[in-house]
Amino acid sequence: MRVSIILRLKNEQRFLPRVLEALSKQTYRDFEVIAVDSGSTDQTLDILDRFKDRVEISVYNIPPEDFTYPYACNYGAERSRGEIIGHLSGHSVPIRSDYIEAGIKHFSNRKIAGVYGPVLPLSNASFWEWLYYTRGMGYRLALKHTFGSKAKVFSRPRMGLLGNTNSFLRKDLWEERHFKEEMNKGGEDTEWACYFINLGYQIVREPGMVIEHSHGAGFFKMIQQDRGWRRLYRQAVKNSGWVDNGL
Repeated sequence: MRVSIILRLKNEQRFLPRVLEALSKQTYRDFEVIAVDSGSTDQTLDILDRFKDRVEISVYNIPPEDFTYPYACNYGAERSRGEIIGHLSGHSVPIRSDYIEAGIKHFSNRKIAGVYGPVLPLSNASFWEWLYYTRGMGYRLALKHTFGSKAKVFSRPRMGLLGNTNSFLRKDLWEERHFKEEMNKGGEDTEWACYFINLGYQIVREPGMVIEHSHGAGFFKMIQQDRGWRRLYRQAVKNSGWVDNGL
């Protein structure tokens, strides 16, 4: 089963080497990286070139003014060759060498539309991001809790469902329905997931897909982000045509 990982990039020189290093050491080898760069002016493109002998990478450039999350994801997917489409940002670092393997194993069940994983903070995280992502636990305890947990299957909407910071989904379903590009502020990933849940599919949260990801946001920025995420979540559920069927 071929996997295509769409990597969204703009000025990612700080953590991109760690992302590509992690991908180069994956136990599952039948994958490609579709790098969608939106105007990097740092060493991002040079770093991609340095890893091309270790990871199969195709690089595409889009104008910065054209970038939105759904557009970049659709753009990459249109150029992918895999049966499974993955999504990462240039500062989403997989922790485990079986990251891909852990995610795609669920697609043996044809009722699974997508799989996503938990997020822990990067080294640039603020105190408030550490608190948010670890839910008040210490990092080691949070890591142990993540690895020790079991996969969860969702048949109803929830915050963060299938977030494209860290996800895999079936390409045949994406071909059936692309991410809604009018949702240019975000939430297109959860909207897509809710749409297919309506059709009887399910979404899996897989602890083996744990990544490190954060932005160094302070207290007030985190408050603003949380409010924004909740607003986008409500809009995503509404746009998907979600019908509460009592499941």
